[in-house]
Amino acid sequence: MEPRNSYSAPRGYRPPPTPVVVERARPNAYLESAVLSAPREQLLLMLFDGALRFIESGKARLEARQYLDAEKGFLSARNIVTELMQSQQPSIGEAYGRLMALYRFALERLARAGLEKSAALADEAAKVLSDLRATWAEAIAASKNAPI
Repeated sequence: MEPRNSYSAPRGYRPPPTPVVVERARPNAYLESAVLSAPREQLLLMLFDGALRFIESGKARLEARQYLDAEKGFLSARNIVTELMQSQQPSIGEAYGRLMALYRFALERLARAGLEKSAALADEAAKVLSDLRATWAEAIAASKNAPI
């Protein structure tokens, strides 16, 4: 003989309705699509743009005395710079060492900008990254215009 379940719901009880899962639009769906379909050269420029945006956001947060949020912006920029460093190939020779030195300089300035709450240090990192972005953009344009 099977044991009976002694529990019974109270009279008039109705279980809550099953939640309906609503598919919501992702706010960054357009960006995600752009990243997934972009060529490698465009992704490189997008990384620089992202780092520069995070630096500007961090500086704005410093000015508003929102120091934790400022540090988050600088940390995001440092993460992008680290990704840029990892994407480079040592096989490019002497240029590799110089490029890594510039990236390390930007990383150090961003770390200090957060610790010392200094927009000037963030500006130094932004200047280096902005110049590197312009150089990469020129190199990409030149390679597209080069004869095959």
